[in-house]
Amino acid sequence: IPAIIEPVERICQTSPCPLCVEHDLVSDVIDELQFAFTKEEIKEKLKTRLEIEGSQCGLHNVSACHLPKSRQIIQKRYQ
Repeated sequence: IPAIIEPVERICQTSPCPLCVEHDLVSDVIDELQFAFTKEEIKEKLKTRLEIEGSQCGLHNVSACHLPKSRQIIQKRYQ
């Protein structure tokens, strides 16, 4: 049975800012072996993450991001 890929728009109304996601992942270093998540685990983690107060602020595009790296990317785009 081929895997069914859910469109991101169906799970989340807007895509997370890649810079903010990377910042969260780097700041959350875990010193133990990690494994890939199943589709159900990903859905559950996404639901949990969206319920956390302030987690919606990561749902924006790079041009609306307030991290310093986003300004560098935007400047390069228009040079």
